[in-house]
Amino acid sequence: MVPFTEIKGIGMEASAAGEQGTLTYRLTILTDGKPVPMADVYSANRAHYEALKAEILQFLHMDIAAASTAESADDNSIQSLLKQGRKVDAIALVRASQHIGLTEAVDIVNRIDEKMKTAK
Repeated sequence: MVPFTEIKGIGMEASAAGEQGTLTYRLTILTDGKPVPMADVYSANRAHYEALKAEILQFLHMDIAAASTAESADDNSIQSLLKQGRKVDAIALVRASQHIGLTEAVDIVNRIDEKMKTAK
């Protein structure tokens, strides 16, 4: 259980599912530690999760305008996957969300990974 005082925001994780790399999503509670998933499963309905996220932020009296954008939601998901040691999944997510080739996706994920390592 996460105390209200430790909630910093609501995030959205994305994952590439299936052979087609279809993007699926779930909401997370953002704390100073790692994100806490609000569900065990992912769903492909991004608009639903965006609306739900806005409702939760409003309920928590947090600035909805300051909530992460679609691009940073993908960045958060990539960082989360890298923290879990799931680099291949992070690359698949980048390929699916940006519609790019393997080489470009690997380069992007490696840059994010290096940035995370130097930020420690």
